Amino acid sequence: MAQWLNTAFSGLDGGVFSAMNAIQCKFLNVFCKFYSYIGEKGLGFILAALILCCFAKTRRIGATALFAIAVGALFTNVILKGAIARPRPYTTTDFNGFWAQAGANLESEFSFPSGHTTASTAFCVALLLSCNKKIGIPMLLVALVMGFCRIYLIVHYFTDVIAGFIVGSLGAVIAKFLVKFIYDFMQKREDKKFFYFLLNKDLWWLLTKKNKNG
Repeated sequence: MAQWLNTAFSGLDGGVFSAMNAIQCKFLNVFCKFYSYIGEKGLGFILAALILCCFAKTRRIGATALFAIAVGALFTNVILKGAIARPRPYTTTDFNGFWAQAGANLESEFSFPSGHTTASTAFCVALLLSCNKKIGIPMLLVALVMGFCRIYLIVHYFTDVIAGFIVGSLGAVIAKFLVKFIYDFMQKREDKKFFYFLLNKDLWWLLTKKNKNG
């Protein structure tokens, strides 16, 4: 499968890398490396989702984002990367020079799909599906910039990033339905203290209550 991808999309991937090499500069080298750190193992997006989960008004959005990232990671890191086993582009002589000029670091695991792009897309599409589109649509830029950075650094092919967009979006859609099922379940049992808290109270309420009791 990896060989087929490299052969079938060699012109497209090679053309995109050439375009990236043409715009390489110190600013983009530093910016793209820094921006990639946000998506390392999806931690930046997981943290943002957890913060949303701390507040009752945004808990559903945060839960959707968390599940979306988890589903995306399942497909990308557990299933597809190992099954397809596509080497990183910088391991080839064609693109190793571009990678060196970008000043990027070595990356672990295989290349297809892009895990950073999957996580950022899962998070952003989850927000798009769960909150006001005036907020959700601009958030998609976060995922687009992440995809750009991963290609610019020559650690992913253009087709890796496109696959990341697709898998991340799919993860968000699955998460949307999963969280709806969970919330429907909890709302029918809102008389239970645990479900009432999850539906209506901020995390700080629980901490304040413990302090008062103490």
